Amino acid sequence: MKRLGERIEEAMAPFRSVLHLLDTIPGIKQATAEVTIAETGGDMSRFSSAEHLASWAGV
Repeated sequence: MKRLGERIEEAMAPFRSVLHLLDTIPGIKQATAEVTIAETGGDMSRFSSAEHLASWAGV
C-alpha cells in the first residue's frame, strides 16, 4: 500500500495545482480529485464546456 501511495503521489505531482483547485469543491477530497485527473488525463480541452465535463462525470 505504501509503494502504491508513493506511485500515485509521483504520478500526480505535475497536477498539484489542479488537485488543489479540485479539493476546493465541496464533497471532493484528494482521492476523488486524483481519480478525476486519472480519468481525464488532466486535459480539460477535450470538454467543450463545464457542462460537458459535468455531464461526463454524471453530475
